[in-house]
Amino acid sequence: MNNRLDSDSSTGTVTFSNQTFSINYAQVEELAKVIQSKLGVSDYELSLSFVSPSDMQQLNREYRHRDRSTDVLSFPQIEWAKPICMDDASQPPKPSAHSQLLGDLVISPVDAWRNAQDIGQGLDREVAFLIVHGILHLCGHDHKHPEEESIMKHQQKLLMKTLEMKDDPLWQDCVRLS
Repeated sequence: MNNRLDSDSSTGTVTFSNQTFSINYAQVEELAKVIQSKLGVSDYELSLSFVSPSDMQQLNREYRHRDRSTDVLSFPQIEWAKPICMDDASQPPKPSAHSQLLGDLVISPVDAWRNAQDIGQGLDREVAFLIVHGILHLCGHDHKHPEEESIMKHQQKLLMKTLEMKDDPLWQDCVRLS
């Protein structure tokens, strides 16, 4: 298994800020695997953690010098020559014989839930979007400049579409407010 989630069971509950979330870790892992596969980086290891807003604020303050919580943080372990795209014919180099770490994703379910409420979508879809967004960052994408942002948004749309399926999106109930 190339993806690692910080949990020992396939489904569990976590409570942050007096809110309890049910997380289907197996489903979240499957989402990440599909995204990585579509980007051609399925041989790279990914670590994904769900944390409290206070832990997220501490990470954001330490690594981005922003003293507030946020929905997702990405910590890439590889500097790509160019961002990896789903529709790119050239594939990224394969890792060495030992699995190479793509990077770490950290998600705050509380912040994800607030985002979902603000934009009127389900928490499960928002978490899927954050995983897509985070993995794209790990693959060299950014949104600091309009051209980069346009490319990243296009990649997000393509990847979310692959997760949609017809009536049963892959993200369905991956994370729920209990």
